[in-house]
Amino acid sequence: MPKPSPYKQLGNKTKKKLEDKVNNRTITNEEWKRLEWNKRLARRRDAGVKEFRQQEKRRMKNGEPKTRNWSQEQKEAILSNKVPSYNEKTITGHHAYSVSKYPHLANRGEIIYPATVKEHITRWHGGSYRRSLPGKPYNPRFAEEF
Repeated sequence: MPKPSPYKQLGNKTKKKLEDKVNNRTITNEEWKRLEWNKRLARRRDAGVKEFRQQEKRRMKNGEPKTRNWSQEQKEAILSNKVPSYNEKTITGHHAYSVSKYPHLANRGEIIYPATVKEHITRWHGGSYRRSLPGKPYNPRFAEEF
């Protein structure tokens, strides 16, 4: 079930404005709370991706099924704690459950799926990051790139 958030995620422009207010010491208490909440959410999101990478590394070491059919180069990157790439572009960690709708799951590695840039926007979000379906691709007909 989606869990309501006390605040909406901040965009880059709004975040920059609030950080400028902090530096100028003109931020209100409510703006400060919103900025701090956004920072905590970002840390949770990053922790989820980091946890996924550790889980994938563990699966490789233990000979368990992996989330993707990784190339040898990608496997080596994962095993050496680096971010794998595809066609020289970093593979992103997609949260299968939207962080804005399910913030309580943001730090869970189990809900992360590694995706190329094209897969992320087209397969998982149907062309717009504002769209997503919980736990499944928005456009499953878009084939995975590897």
